[in-house]
Amino acid sequence: MTRLLLDAHLSGRAIGRALQDRGHDIRALDADKNLEGLRDEDVLNLANSEDRVLITANVADSFHS
Repeated sequence: MTRLLLDAHLSGRAIGRALQDRGHDIRALDADKNLEGLRDEDVLNLANSEDRVLITANVADSFHS
């Protein structure tokens, strides 16, 4: 089982449900009103703190080291 965090622009209903049906542990930002509007850094920190892989398709933003 893989623990995944779906970023806000990915559908927890469509994508999340399909992944859950395949046995993955899913948390979707669009399914939790308390997580609306999180900054990218906070989303990444949330994924790390919950030992989840962050799934995103947000090509407009990127992290720089």
